[in-house]
Parts: sequence; structure tokens; C-alpha cells
Amino acid sequence: MGVALLEPGGFGNSKDASYIFGRYIDFRSGGNAGPYLRQGWSRTSETGRSTIGPWSDMIFSFDFSKKRDMVLTLFARPVFAAQDDEFWVDVLINGTMAVRWSFDRDNQNENWYSTPLQREYVAAMSPMHVTFVVGSTDPTSHGSGLEIETVGLRD
Repeated sequence: MGVALLEPGGFGNSKDASYIFGRYIDFRSGGNAGPYLRQGWSRTSETGRSTIGPWSDMIFSFDFSKKRDMVLTLFARPVFAAQDDEFWVDVLINGTMAVRWSFDRDNQNENWYSTPLQREYVAAMSPMHVTFVVGSTDPTSHGSGLEIETVGLRD
């Protein structure tokens, strides 16, 4: 698995990350995730892209004029480093913690993950930054994370 090193701003600026509310971003080969990704992602594969390192960042740019609650939804599977029996992923929205998902080796299947986002998380501004911060009880751990197939925002 290769690592895609991205500068701030990633593959393009926030205008390139124009998002149509309710659609899914496809992280698999041939998908449309490139413009939304910033730092901390693997290269694409048939099954998706993985978070790399301690955090991975993506950006959504869309019309925030209608403040509303929404749900961040993704289809992903946990990927474990050899030394990890468990790890967690904190999801930050514009720098504010929205949810912590915990994983252990007994549950390594693909699954849908979602978290409601209150209007307070999604300030009336664009773009919206979504950051996945990976943590482990082993401070020497590197390599656990999520392999993501799709991500979307919905009502």
C-alpha cells in the first residue's frame, strides 16, 4: 500500500471539493474522492482508501445557507496494526469532537458507521473539515485505522 502525501489543500482547493448534499463520495478505484481528501490517506484500491498515520483530513464544500442537523455516514472496515488488539477513531468536525468509534479484533467486518451532527458542529460556513484521529493504547502503534469505501452527509 503506497502513501499519498498531500500538502495542505490536498488535491485542490475547496472549490474543487464541491459536494452535493446527500450523495456518497466513492473512495474506491475509479471513485470521486480525490478532491475531498487532504492529508493522511493511502492510495486508492479496489476496496477504498485507508487512513494513514495519526490523522486523516477531508473537506466538504457546499451551501451552508440552510442551517440544519445532518448525519455523517460512512461504510468502512477497521484495519489493525500487528501490535493492536483495539484502537479508536475520533471524528472531528471543524475541530470539534463529534464521536469516538472503538474497534477490537473481535469485530473486523465492514460496517456502516454514522454520527449525527448538530447545527452547532456545522457552523454556517463552508468548507466543512472532517478529521479522523486514530488512537491506540499502545503509544508505539502505527498502522491501525479505517479503510473507507464511501462517505456522505444526509438529513
